[in-house]
Amino acid sequence: MSCVTSAYIHIPFCASKCLYCDFTSFAGKEADIDKYVDALIAEMQMFVSFRATDSSDVLQPLRTLYIGGGTPSLLSGRQIFRIVDAARQLFCFDSDPEISVEINPNTVDNNFLRSFIAAGGNRVSLGVQSLNDALLVCMGRAHSASEAIDAINLIQKAGITNISCDLIIGLPNQKIEQVISDTDTLIRKGIKHISIYSLSIEEGTVFEQKYADLIERLMPQAYEREMYHAVRRHLLSEGYEHYEISNFALPGYESRHNSMYWSASEYYGFGLAAHSYFHSERIGHVEDLNTYIARAYDDLDAIVSERVVIDEEEKMKEFFLLGLRMIEGVSVNDYKDRFGDLPIHLHRLLEKHVSEGLLEHQSDRYYLTETGLDFANLVFRDFV
Repeated sequence: MSCVTSAYIHIPFCASKCLYCDFTSFAGKEADIDKYVDALIAEMQMFVSFRATDSSDVLQPLRTLYIGGGTPSLLSGRQIFRIVDAARQLFCFDSDPEISVEINPNTVDNNFLRSFIAAGGNRVSLGVQSLNDALLVCMGRAHSASEAIDAINLIQKAGITNISCDLIIGLPNQKIEQVISDTDTLIRKGIKHISIYSLSIEEGTVFEQKYADLIERLMPQAYEREMYHAVRRHLLSEGYEHYEISNFALPGYESRHNSMYWSASEYYGFGLAAHSYFHSERIGHVEDLNTYIARAYDDLDAIVSERVVIDEEEKMKEFFLLGLRMIEGVSVNDYKDRFGDLPIHLHRLLEKHVSEGLLEHQSDRYYLTETGLDFANLVFRDFV
């Protein structure tokens, strides 16, 4: 029987590609959006029909649906309504689902928001990234600081109060005072959830070509870590709970969808380049737009590019790899409920990081120390 209660839908279209982005997305392909939406809905219909023929795999009510990209807000009101409404019609949903969509400040309008809400949408993740115009230009973002504020006002006026905003730290020549000012502005605007992401320079991006050899001089790692902790302290002082390495929320506004990932739960993924994880398999979809659109009507296997069986050892490691991202850490009792007794080799790994000062062990829980927040990758790599 399926235990999946979350689904992700990928929208791979962008008005322009940000300089630091390595996600699967396409700029200048707006003419293909209608065909993509048709193919996406066809994929979901086929998936549900296939599951309906398997009496041993009853679909569970979805608790979360997340529409990411790319830039989903490039879609028209009609297109976003069709996608969310199709999901609501095809899947049974929990009585109080979290239905989120990613929005960029320069692409959102009232028609999109009204249509999203009419279909059942209730949460927005807004890609603010910075409220400093010079830093936005540095990142290749297509919006200004004032457009970000206008977008927040527009979303709130439409009736959505559950808004998450992303900020990036560690940008070239960025100052701590700038990030504190940005968070203050978001707090004053009533933003319930704030994500603080450290800049990651990915291979093959324009940002790598431009800054890879300069970033340590323009943003020393020690200063970036000082910036992270300054913002962390500030958000905590304003009543936000630090619940995951990069995520802060007012009580009750944690991302239910992302928390599902961090608890190593199963999920469905629909659309080009989307990934699913269920029945001990991780399934990845094709990344070519024309291939996806052409094959989405054939059968589910036609759009699969990767299928990996996840064995019990990998599941056990992922329990810690993902769970230790949460500030509350992982529970050994939860581990035992899922897998049985903790193997000695995993126990030794955990205790090694306790002795290094990167993990704390209290009662049945292991969690990152404040120092561990800065060196989390040293912990995580032992569980890969």
